[in-house]
Amino acid sequence: RRPSIIFVLLLMLLIGLSLYGSSDQVQTQEPTSDEIAFLPILRAAETAPIVWLEDGLTRVLKNDPARFKPDIILYSARNEYEPFQIVVKAPSPAGLTNVNLTISDFIGPDGATISSENVTFFREHYLYITQGSKEHRVMLNAPQGPGWYPDALIPFSDPITGQDLAGRFDAVPFDLAAGENQPIWVDIYTPSGSPAGQYRATVTVTSDQGVGALTVTLNVWNFSLPITRSLRAVTDFRLAPRTRENYIELLKHRFNPKWVARSEERYLIDNYGLGMVHVYTSGGASYDNCQTDPPPPVADVLENTANHQPELYLFTSYADEVW
Repeated sequence: RRPSIIFVLLLMLLIGLSLYGSSDQVQTQEPTSDEIAFLPILRAAETAPIVWLEDGLTRVLKNDPARFKPDIILYSARNEYEPFQIVVKAPSPAGLTNVNLTISDFIGPDGATISSENVTFFREHYLYITQGSKEHRVMLNAPQGPGWYPDALIPFSDPITGQDLAGRFDAVPFDLAAGENQPIWVDIYTPSGSPAGQYRATVTVTSDQGVGALTVTLNVWNFSLPITRSLRAVTDFRLAPRTRENYIELLKHRFNPKWVARSEERYLIDNYGLGMVHVYTSGGASYDNCQTDPPPPVADVLENTANHQPELYLFTSYADEVW
């Protein structure tokens, strides 16, 4: 007679116990030498910085969850700046200390190189907004409420001298509380003589708790942006001093400064494509004063405009804030 199902199950159980031992024996089994050697690596991974990459249009808030994005693909013409972001998140519960970042040269077709000197790092400084913008009835992109938002960009080094910066808002190294993010804004400049093709570089994030690495791929198109700009538009300085260095910083990123010292015009035209300047003076009107001065004499305007470089587009905003 065939044995019952219960008998067969009991027999299988006895065989399993004889081969593998009891469950208690399994739980108390000593780790192998390979497992012991791997434990420090596991512990280091638990405390190392969590890092990923974002494009320049993604806003990263302080407590956003981590994302698995170890690489990014970018596209740039020659003589163009292309941005992206490196995000560092501190693991819980320890946090991170002494965080810093570096990037290698970009290596491209046939060994062509875009030097890491063409890469600029900025730490994104969070500001606390106590009240969001007013929300109107019909808004496709409604304003967000109070909270911490990344806003100001603190350069790692002086953009003029290249020397490390220090002070109250020193960019690096920095510490990071457990669970918080710190995005880094990165500008890549593609020099005019760079061969077209695909380039790769490695970003390295270091800290006292460990290291992280990311890959950046830059595809350089086979054309260059001209120095001059086709769109006639200007950017005004409000708080920054009107110096040659600040003029250049705007022009490099294709912003034409509104006011330029006449002594600087020729240099900025030839080297950075300055295209237009404001002439004469303002009429005195502003957002809190709706009265403007009388129109200036024609002779004064002609005398003022004659002193500028002939190829510049001249404009005035004498009465632009009169309502």
